[in-house]
Amino acid sequence: GWTLAAVCVMCFSLLQIFYVPLPLPNTPAAHAGLDEMVRWVVYVMLAGLVLWFALRLNELRGSHYRHIEAEAEESARERYLLGLATLAAGTAHEMSTPLSTMSVVVGDLRRSKQPPADWKEHIDLLWQQLQLCRHSLSGLARASDLEQLGKAHVVPARAFVEGLAARFRLLRPEVALGLHYTPDDEALALRVDLTLEQALLSLVNNAADASPEVVELRVGAAGGMLVIDILDRGPGISPQLRERLGRGPVGSRPGGHGLGLLIANSAIERLGGSVQLSDRDGGGTCARVELPLHAAAPAAGRDYQGASVAAA
Repeated sequence: GWTLAAVCVMCFSLLQIFYVPLPLPNTPAAHAGLDEMVRWVVYVMLAGLVLWFALRLNELRGSHYRHIEAEAEESARERYLLGLATLAAGTAHEMSTPLSTMSVVVGDLRRSKQPPADWKEHIDLLWQQLQLCRHSLSGLARASDLEQLGKAHVVPARAFVEGLAARFRLLRPEVALGLHYTPDDEALALRVDLTLEQALLSLVNNAADASPEVVELRVGAAGGMLVIDILDRGPGISPQLRERLGRGPVGSRPGGHGLGLLIANSAIERLGGSVQLSDRDGGGTCARVELPLHAAAPAAGRDYQGASVAAA
């Protein structure tokens, strides 16, 4: 474009020096006719140039809009897949406990030469564990709806945290979970979607796997963020492993690959939060989750705790 403009300017400049006059009569009428013809030619050329630029700009704008729509669709697909991965990881954690219980009970029954005296209790326990697995899979199937999975809503922060703790206690009653919620402002709210609770459950489950005796949730507020500390008394994480956790698959423990933390970290960051791992004083690990706070929650979200517990 710049080269063509430079050539045009140079040619016009040369025409000011080297030119052959047209053999026209030197009369006012001839000059007026020539001037009118030149104005008409210039007008036609400018109109054509403006039309070409308008068509070109319209084509570029359409291409830009199509590019934006393609990026939006790709981003929506990525969020959907991430949500499904988070829900699948949470469902796997939920099902691991009943499956382990069923494995132990079925193993005892297989080794028995005759039905034990408490076989009815064994059958009842197996039935309860099967119902837990069925409910987890049903929840995953319901949550896979594209519109529901990507929809975020605002709920009271205290109700959300207490619902999370209640759901974990139902899933793993053998683990002592302590909850310490310090913010006094009941109007504090969080923007959540279906993947956030699963992401936090995955982190709490990781802490319970490392420290089955006791796990603590300490919740506070600072700088417009809700700070959730997930504390355990496990063996801790080596500095080399901590640098890689949340950034790719790693082998953090036998049979584990760190995928749960990777998916949870991505889901929390998608809602504007962050996850940090650090050593806990006295031994163990602290997983700190920070989530953006909202000033108030709508009245419709105040029954979130009950819905969360019911879903468990």
